[in-house]
Amino acid sequence: MRMLLESLKWWASVIGWLAALASWFQIIIVLGLGREEILDHQWKFFVFIFLWIIITCSYFNAVIAVSVGSLLKTQLQSLLSNRTTIEDSQLSFLDEDEMNHEFSIFDLGSRMANFCSVFGKFPLTWLLPVYTTPGDGVNYNYVVRCGREFAAPTPPPRKKRFWKLC
Repeated sequence: MRMLLESLKWWASVIGWLAALASWFQIIIVLGLGREEILDHQWKFFVFIFLWIIITCSYFNAVIAVSVGSLLKTQLQSLLSNRTTIEDSQLSFLDEDEMNHEFSIFDLGSRMANFCSVFGKFPLTWLLPVYTTPGDGVNYNYVVRCGREFAAPTPPPRKKRFWKLC
């Protein structure tokens, strides 16, 4: 398992460096195409090579963008539906009737409480790469449902959710 993770890290590093090189080559070519030396006959071969590199690396950039974009879409759907990734993947195997009866133990009651449990309490630090999540990263707040809600023969009505985060 460890070898697999190291291999994946290596490939992620290679793809990341390819994306970085593609960006740099694009910048160099775009800045250099207006110069007269590049348009001379002796530099045309290099211009074609650079254009080939730009097209190839742009393809790799597009593949990475689609992959990261699909992951972002999945994570935002889980965040907005007040579910963890594990709960979301478990619910995808259930029927429509079974899905309406499922309770999320990590649903803290409101979108804002769930959002703050993921990103932290201070909105200014939500987009910064600093650790702001409450807790230790292993133990999380969860809700134990018991009593009338748990023992009722009919499922309780679903909570109304609001899109407003504040």
